[in-house]
Amino acid sequence: MNTILRFILTTLLLTTTLLPSSSNKHILSTHAAPDMPYTLGIRDSIMIAHSFHDHPSFGPAGKLHGATYTCDVEFITAQLAPTLNWVLDIGYASELLKEVLDQYNMKNLDEVFDSGDFTTTEFMARRIQMDWRRGY
Repeated sequence: MNTILRFILTTLLLTTTLLPSSSNKHILSTHAAPDMPYTLGIRDSIMIAHSFHDHPSFGPAGKLHGATYTCDVEFITAQLAPTLNWVLDIGYASELLKEVLDQYNMKNLDEVFDSGDFTTTEFMARRIQMDWRRGY
């Protein structure tokens, strides 16, 4: 089954294609797939602290502050899985998302990314998507 996977973190949308592999893991690619009428959406949130290292472009947010990121993941497919009639096991998908997000939840992102990166919403959406690709 060919499935599109969308990561939505706050207002940023990243789309990839989720292809089942021979194991319990999934392979992600960036191929578009038209005509996908079935969806499964999951949501989880993380609370973080971070700064933008006093960079003047970020105004008061340049200093240390907290934020809550809500991550929506949408699986989209052209056909339901045979016999089970679902897009994907929602419990399995939720567990995978939690595992990816747990490495950032309740953490200071300035310490997680010690290279001085600006941990913008867009940066975090890309990182979460990259983490998903690497491990799941």
